[in-house]
Amino acid sequence: MAAESVDVRLARLEGSYAQVSERLSGIEQRLGWLEDKIDRQFSWVVGLIVISILIPIALRFLPTS
Repeated sequence: MAAESVDVRLARLEGSYAQVSERLSGIEQRLGWLEDKIDRQFSWVVGLIVISILIPIALRFLPTS
């Protein structure tokens, strides 16, 4: 009887570990998506900053009428 209870407990623990693993995998995927989104937004911000610096410099070299 004691051996059965140990087997049942081990089975429950294994099930719990599987659930935790699945949940952590889901969280990892969501964080990866969020990180990709942040990278894209960072690229846009850097691009806009570079353009906002280059436009005034370019306007200095254009002939004025």
